[in-house]
Amino acid sequence: MSETQNPDQGETNITPPTNGSNRGKYLLIGLICLVVLIGVGAFTVVHARSAAASMRRQQASSAAGKFLRTWASGNLSALPAQTVTGSAGVAAAYASVDNALGIATKTAGTGSSHSSSTQSAPASPLKFTLGAPLGSGELITVPATITIDVPGLGTWRDTTQLRVRNTGSRALIDWSPQTITPALKTGDHLRMTRTVPRRAAVLGAGGQPIPLTADVSAMIGTVGPASASEAKADPTLRPGDLVGQSGLQASSDATLRGTPSGKVSVVDPAGNTVTTLVSWAGRNPVSVSSTLNPTMQAAAAQVLALANSGHPSALVAIDARTGGVLAAASNPAGYPRALLGQYPPGSTFKMVTLTAALMAGNTMASPTSCTPTATVDGYTLRNAGGESFGTIPLQQAFAVSCNTSFVHLAMTLPTGTLAAAAKLLGCDTGHAPLPAPSFGCSYPATATGTAYAASSIGQGTVLTSPLAIASIAAAADSGTWNQTHLSPGPPPTSHPLPAAVAAGLRQGMRAVVTSGTGTAANLPGTPVYGKTGTAEHGSGSKPPTDAWFAAFRGNIAVAVVVEDAGFGATAALPVATSFLRTVAP
Repeated sequence: MSETQNPDQGETNITPPTNGSNRGKYLLIGLICLVVLIGVGAFTVVHARSAAASMRRQQASSAAGKFLRTWASGNLSALPAQTVTGSAGVAAAYASVDNALGIATKTAGTGSSHSSSTQSAPASPLKFTLGAPLGSGELITVPATITIDVPGLGTWRDTTQLRVRNTGSRALIDWSPQTITPALKTGDHLRMTRTVPRRAAVLGAGGQPIPLTADVSAMIGTVGPASASEAKADPTLRPGDLVGQSGLQASSDATLRGTPSGKVSVVDPAGNTVTTLVSWAGRNPVSVSSTLNPTMQAAAAQVLALANSGHPSALVAIDARTGGVLAAASNPAGYPRALLGQYPPGSTFKMVTLTAALMAGNTMASPTSCTPTATVDGYTLRNAGGESFGTIPLQQAFAVSCNTSFVHLAMTLPTGTLAAAAKLLGCDTGHAPLPAPSFGCSYPATATGTAYAASSIGQGTVLTSPLAIASIAAAADSGTWNQTHLSPGPPPTSHPLPAAVAAGLRQGMRAVVTSGTGTAANLPGTPVYGKTGTAEHGSGSKPPTDAWFAAFRGNIAVAVVVEDAGFGATAALPVATSFLRTVAP
């Protein structure tokens, strides 16, 4: 029986492809493959060329960096081998540049050959920065910015180009004078000129000239040749240039010295200037005023000379309002004992002990015991001449300078009070309170027993200079201890005194002059306030004594010491009052 057909199912006829259509497809596929192969080949060629160009630029940059590093290192003899011609004239050209600029390069090796964008040799005055290489062929240009620290003038920043030729496997500098700097031609050379201005002067107050004495010279200071380290720290200096070494010459060196002017030029073989590559204008020196008063300085020297005591002596005057040194004189001339002398201050130090007593709550009316002697730890301290006044107010004890009153008083003070008073009044400055060779005041803050008792009357290991004692008198005058200084303006350090202390010091020092040991200083006119002092030094049952007097009148404070001259009232006081009579009538 035959199978019945589905009437919905159509009949499908499949016709086999002809040979012509197969060939067309194969041709299209072949063409596509050919295009791909051509593209890949072209890409490969382009990539290879790009890689080669990149390699040449890298080699050029490396060669340029190596060449400049070799220059910076000072190994100039190694330069020709890095150039196309290999000429020894290359080394000579850079030696000429170094000599003209005064560059001190080290004669080291060339160092690493690896390039870097910013490089220099160790301790070299020359640094360089390379730019991106230009070109891709046999000749490539490498831009460079070269910075040179020209000794004694400053920095010169120049731009140049290094032409690098690739020759086989090597990259060499295609050198010409323009490689150094674009303005340089064959036969030209560089010339540097430098002019150092004349140093300005240190003047007195108000810009007045001041006569030079040993003390003034010590305060003004000295000048001398700059060291290599100083020149290294200051680009405007060369070793050997004059610089301030002490005093105001040192503290105001930059102002007084100014800076040199100069220039670097290209000069042709005939000696004519072709162009100026860089110039420095410099800065003019400016005179510096000091606190020193020429009139007072002359008066100080004169009163010491007229005293004609035959004993070395010194005087210091200070502006009580600021601490500025007005005058300092020593006799005989030669050694500035006014600034550098280290003496026991004797009874002038009672200004400090009185300050401690007032800080502890005593008043000028507080009773003190002025016995003939005071014994501490078996050691006996005495009054001058064996004086004894019994129980007297603190003001009178200060006025008559009773040693035992102050020893007894010191032993009752809270621990550390006297040391605190000494610090308040600058007796912790020790050496160099001025920017010049000087001595301040040294107090044994940890002293106990006999040493402490002796310190209360300015003996033992207490050491001061006339400069320091004048500053303590100035503090009594102004109510503020100001560190002594030489430049106009505020003091480096200030310590305001408690109001009761300042008032007590003035009251006590006036009593010294009106009714105590310093009545010869009670001049007419503006009141004088003072404190006498007699300070033992050396050894023996009757050691020699230095004479002291500290005082102020108006805004001027003064201290005088006369070595080995006995009592302050008879040897130092007349010198101080003669000075005050002249400068502060």
